[in-house]
Amino acid sequence: MQEVVGDDIKLELIRHDAAAAEPRLDRFDVLAGILQELEPGAVAVPMVQAGVTDARFFARLGIQTYGFLPLRLPADFRFTSLIHAADERVPADAIEFGAEAVFRALQRVG
Repeated sequence: MQEVVGDDIKLELIRHDAAAAEPRLDRFDVLAGILQELEPGAVAVPMVQAGVTDARFFARLGIQTYGFLPLRLPADFRFTSLIHAADERVPADAIEFGAEAVFRALQRVG
């Protein structure tokens, strides 16, 4: 990181939560298949997202986690301006879509 920001900025590591050395994507195809069943033509893309979840505690135990809660949002939905805002919300049918996807995942990988 120091190489990226240069020598004029001092970086200090204050906290580090261990994560898996390499992600295991052995369940990715199952999750992608569920999305394609529920939304034909959907394309699942693995992604690393900045932020903190409880997954870091499972990583210490060698347990791979997936942030899988898909939402079917309307094309004009302003997700990025609403996430973690005072009026954060998503449509109820988006939650129903995600709940069905998670239910199917639990049936298949449980």
